[in-house]
Amino acid sequence: MGNFSQLLEPIANQFRILGIPEPVVHWGHPLMMGIVVLIMGSFVGIAGWRGRVVSDPE
Repeated sequence: MGNFSQLLEPIANQFRILGIPEPVVHWGHPLMMGIVVLIMGSFVGIAGWRGRVVSDPE
């Protein structure tokens, strides 16, 4: 596992140089994934509801 850390350290160092604020680094991904879950969940919920409500012509 140490070899993997050594492999990723130069990439992580490049991101540290960018100077992104700590709250954005810490909460950015969970916030964006929450938005994705909300939007996709809403779409699937509405699609499922429409599938129940629409009457079958047969």
